[in-house]
Amino acid sequence: MIMPVYQVRDLAGQISLVEARTTEEAKRLVCKRRGIRPDDYWVGTRTMTARRIKEEGN
Repeated sequence: MIMPVYQVRDLAGQISLVEARTTEEAKRLVCKRRGIRPDDYWVGTRTMTARRIKEEGN
């Protein structure tokens, strides 16, 4: 099964594309890549938004 791709944006406007099962997992993966603790109040997952990108052809 192909994993969906999510666009994750933080408060600074940085955008990352991540393959994940859920929006929460996508946010956590971005935190891991950037070396941020997911539960950090100021820059963790609560400050990010994740949107599923539609696959072409579906």
